[in-house]
Parts: sequence; structure tokens; C-alpha cells
Amino acid sequence: MLLFRLLLATTPIWAQAPPMHGNFERDLGADCAHCHTGTDWTDASKPAFDRARRMSAMVREINSGPVRDLGGVTCYTCHRGKPKPARIPRATWEAIAAKWPAGLAADRRLAMSVYSASLGVDCGHCHESADYAGDSKRPFGVTHTMVDMMSGIPKHFENEGRPIFQCFSCHHGALKPQRVP
Repeated sequence: MLLFRLLLATTPIWAQAPPMHGNFERDLGADCAHCHTGTDWTDASKPAFDRARRMSAMVREINSGPVRDLGGVTCYTCHRGKPKPARIPRATWEAIAAKWPAGLAADRRLAMSVYSASLGVDCGHCHESADYAGDSKRPFGVTHTMVDMMSGIPKHFENEGRPIFQCFSCHHGALKPQRVP
């Protein structure tokens, strides 16, 4: 037992971390001390500890459910090496919204502009040019899968107010989200 304690005392803290923690520094840009206290990996006294636990549960749920067949997500998908996921720059979607016909309802113009800027696509990616309500294109159906996924996210943050997640949080202007760097 003494040998084990000596070994533990001379082993860097990152080498003592549970195996699942190996990518948090890369994915979130945060070291062990962001969530943990000392070398006690079970000490839940820091709020970030509980948040990371809930977010890990959210990622597992997403990957076993709605996006299972689409390749899944990782912490990096949204965080990209930062503690908070990026949000879509307002100027980006506003520039796209300004190009839409004035007769289109404001809420529809906003939604379509955010989709377009978040995924880096135009209307024709999801919609038929002759029938915008038509659902014959696969990406049109995928949006419903994504809406289902997004609707399950808030339950992981019930005590923190309403978190804001956008398509941009994962897509960052690209059609396919990036799982790892």
C-alpha cells in the first residue's frame, strides 16, 4: 500500500485520471482542475463537475438515439476546444435573411437564415425549387431528426435556465459536424 501511495504521489495528475477523461482538455480547452478538486475524481463540489456529468449523459443519449446512424457527436463537436460552444454570429444570419423575399414571414425568414448559415447550404439543399413544402429530399427529413435531438437537450440542464443550442453549435457553418480535430 505504501508503494502504491508513493507511486500515486509521483504520477502526474493527468495520468491518474479515469480513462474517459482523456479528451476533455482537447475538446473543452479545460484541464482536470476545471471540474475536479485535487486528485479526488469523485468530489462533486465544483459546479463544473455536475455539468460535465450531465453533458456526458447528453452525448451518450444523442449518440444512442437520434444521430446514431449519422455518425454521432463528441464533446469536441460543439466545444471545439473552448469551455462554451460558439454561437452563430448575428451578422452572418442577418446577411442571409436580408436576401429573402420581403413577403416571407419573419419567423420563417429567421429560421431558414439560421439553417443556411449554420450548415453552409442554400435552400436547394433541403427544398425542391418548385415545392418548398415537399419532403422528397433526404436533408429535409434529417432536419426533423435534428429537431427531435434538440428537443431532448434541455432536460440535461433543467436547473440552469434555458440553454441556447443552435444548429451552428455543432455544425459551425459546415454540412457535417466535426467529431474530432
